[in-house]
Amino acid sequence: MASFSYTARTEAGDLRRGEVEAATRTEAARLIQAHGLFAVALRRKSALHLARRRAADRKYAMVFCRELALMLAAGLAANESLQLLAADAPQKRRAMLSDMARRMAHGATLAEAMAQHGEVFPPTISSLVRAGEAGGSLEPLLKRLADKEEKSWRVREKLQTALVYPALLALAAAFAVTFIFLFVLPNFVHMLDGLAVELPLPTRLVLGIGSLFERHGGAVLAALFVFPMALRLLYRERRLHFFADRLLLRLPLFGRLRLDLELMTLFDTLAVLMESGSALHEALAASEGVVQNRFLAALVSRVRREVERGGTLAAALAGSVVPPLVWELVRAGEHTGELAAMLEKAADFCRFAGEMRAERMEAMLEPLLVLFLGAVVGTVVLAVALPLLEMIGSYGY
Repeated sequence: MASFSYTARTEAGDLRRGEVEAATRTEAARLIQAHGLFAVALRRKSALHLARRRAADRKYAMVFCRELALMLAAGLAANESLQLLAADAPQKRRAMLSDMARRMAHGATLAEAMAQHGEVFPPTISSLVRAGEAGGSLEPLLKRLADKEEKSWRVREKLQTALVYPALLALAAAFAVTFIFLFVLPNFVHMLDGLAVELPLPTRLVLGIGSLFERHGGAVLAALFVFPMALRLLYRERRLHFFADRLLLRLPLFGRLRLDLELMTLFDTLAVLMESGSALHEALAASEGVVQNRFLAALVSRVRREVERGGTLAAALAGSVVPPLVWELVRAGEHTGELAAMLEKAADFCRFAGEMRAERMEAMLEPLLVLFLGAVVGTVVLAVALPLLEMIGSYGY
């Protein structure tokens, strides 16, 4: 799904601005028209903007569950709590909370009101709230949801923080290498060509690379910008997206880290859903949307179908990308009848493994990037110095 921002007019001619999610531009225009609006401008949001908005929505869902749980524990009704939250919320959230309060005033349940704002509250959250309302345990369930989301959020924040410095260092290294070969090395080419000595192999190799940059520098710089954009366009293709996500999980270190984070979210969600009274196949169906990696989402869908046919969760996960220790926890949970508790332990294990892997990645990437940059600069300096030293030696100094 893509996100589109639009400017539209009502039948009365008033301007309206907003956002809509759709697979294509045509579908987005159709959704806008279905709300009685006539689109004037329609623009696709960038993937970066969409990722930032989803992260903000996910964080707000965590805060909302925490605040609503506190108000319910204080004895306030859900509808009254929503009105109080709306009064103190930013403009963007205020409209959503007011709409939810209005729907509840007209007879809707909290889960039904939340389901109308799926961009902030995914189906897993609304399903859990529905179960909590039915069982009379809404307040503790909201607190548990907030705890789960907070743990996941802290792990992802730690990962992003751990990768910021290596990413900046990699970017600086790329620019430094490009600058050296485009602007520094060409100044030495004519000087070295005039020396009456045979150039050593390292010097000839470096000068060859420098000449390539000098002749095709524009093409090299263009490729540095075009290549990521081309990958991004290819990533939008459904089949290539599936293949890329599968390949991503096989990358050394980073792939396993991504797997840990995805499994942490999946098992956390399954545990909460099952503790709230959902059957395993229902929990799996509701959890398919929490997995971002398409290869893993397809795995969850296949596992759900096998469970619906009477298979066990452990048997369905056997031989998959799920780590052996996690699989053993699932198998033990089914054997002892404590599957929800073991799924929670599996999520904790994946969370701990992800944190350790993030720290290890940060510790490895920083010195490797520094060594790479030092090796490039050292090679260039050596390539320039060797013929000069040979020339000095030939004169007997």
